[in-house]
Amino acid sequence: KKLISMVLVTVLAVLQVFSFASCKASEKIKYSAHYFDYFDTATTIIGYTETKEEFDLICEDIKVLLNEYHKLFTIYSRYENFNNLVTINDLTDGEHQVVKVDKKIIDMLVFAKDMYKKTNGKVNVAMGSVLSIWHIYRNDGLDNPFKAELPPMEKLKEANNHTDINDLIIDEENNTVYISDP
Repeated sequence: KKLISMVLVTVLAVLQVFSFASCKASEKIKYSAHYFDYFDTATTIIGYTETKEEFDLICEDIKVLLNEYHKLFTIYSRYENFNNLVTINDLTDGEHQVVKVDKKIIDMLVFAKDMYKKTNGKVNVAMGSVLSIWHIYRNDGLDNPFKAELPPMEKLKEANNHTDINDLIIDEENNTVYISDP
């Protein structure tokens, strides 16, 4: 999920940069901006504009988009009165609920299911149960490097039993998502 989210945001940012970077470099000055506020990753924007103010305005537009997509596609942060991927993954009384979400999430999940088919399952947004185990072991290793270890294979295999893309039920008409495997 995080990878797909980062790819989508990167594509949006690159398209935005290309929209103003295609002018003659001799007429423009190169500027760059760096952020670490979105998707727990570094974002660098490089562009050529006539003034720093013009570049800063473009960066503000990109930051608005990055912030919006970060809130929609995060699997770690909840936002009050705002459904995102965390909300979809939440369990209530041991079960997932049908969640109404922004159309952008629906579009990304439909795209992800299509990529699953086109890549013969190599791209799978339903890998959360496996990836969350890796995430825990990675964080534990960062917190205590001398006790870092790999997750047990049996734990990963058990989690892999819950990665069926068909358990991701998308209702495009009503903008709802449901995960049928608790």
